[in-house]
Amino acid sequence: ECVTSTSITDIHYLVGIHKENGKKIYTSREVQELVHALRRYLIVLETSERDIEQAYELAWEDYEDALQYCTALANGVDCIITNNVKDFIEPKIPVITAKEFLKQYYSDNADIE
Repeated sequence: ECVTSTSITDIHYLVGIHKENGKKIYTSREVQELVHALRRYLIVLETSERDIEQAYELAWEDYEDALQYCTALANGVDCIITNNVKDFIEPKIPVITAKEFLKQYYSDNADIE
């Protein structure tokens, strides 16, 4: 599975702000360690200046999605997994939800709701 470097910072941020009973669950260092451990299962794709320019030229409402899309195209990924499928306008590669991905690529999970 691939992500962009911005996805790594997003994951770090979201894990870091997670609270239970009003109190942060993880220290900053624990968040770093969790994200570092996750990295063993991911390929971090580089985003080039060309990707940035192409994302701008797409003129999509959500620039972050456009940048993720252009980076994915440039790196030849098979599909994009997102909860914002509708934001990807006329994609040249499949854009699917996590649920659709699991159903399509892992047949033993066909009963996922």
